[in-house]
Amino acid sequence: MNKLIVEIQLPLYGTLGLTEMISSLDLNEDQKQYIENLKASSNQSLLLMNNVEDLFQLNNHSIEITPVPTHLHRLVDEMQVVMRFAMESHQIEFTCALDDSMSKRPVLLDAARIRQILLSILHHAVRNLYQARLHLLVSPENPQKPDAGIRFELLEYRNSFTSEDMSRLQVALPDEYSVNDKKVRDTGLGLHVSHRLLNMMHSGLFIEGIPNQGFRYSFVLHPEQGTPGASEQDTAADA
Repeated sequence: MNKLIVEIQLPLYGTLGLTEMISSLDLNEDQKQYIENLKASSNQSLLLMNNVEDLFQLNNHSIEITPVPTHLHRLVDEMQVVMRFAMESHQIEFTCALDDSMSKRPVLLDAARIRQILLSILHHAVRNLYQARLHLLVSPENPQKPDAGIRFELLEYRNSFTSEDMSRLQVALPDEYSVNDKKVRDTGLGLHVSHRLLNMMHSGLFIEGIPNQGFRYSFVLHPEQGTPGASEQDTAADA
């Protein structure tokens, strides 16, 4: 399976590298749009393959969490760049906010995994939205405690939000998530993998349906609890 995934990933990396080179050329507006489309499609395909690879490794207890010094403002800025085309295609206003206290120093997190989790949540939200607003907020879990956890929240602001919208989360995968204090089933691989990765970081993915607004996706991380090299099997054993 790993060999198959790598065989698919390598051409995607090549495509992304080529699009970066082409985008630096003197292009007209139509050509720039074509490149943005290609880049967005390649990034989404690569995210899917990364989730498939992680699911395989999670099931074999062979995945590791590797915390490194991470600048959260860079991570947030990257979300805006990577998701720009998807947001524009769905006519979604996408804004981000990082608490001032979070931008002063790096924190010890697995930046690659957090990036993957955020992108999975964003893609899941965008897939079912049109002409709406999304707001990504990164802030202290408790502003009164400097060493408190870091809360990541993605807030939807829809023109309408009904029980039918809520029901779209309730099919397909094993019970994993807390939505309005109830266990539900998610429709996408990305959220399933994200939740399991967060479990390895002593956290979890929570989804709340807010009346007349939309969904709120959130998770809290405690960098001081990160243990370099911890596997899912080790985390399960600790529990």
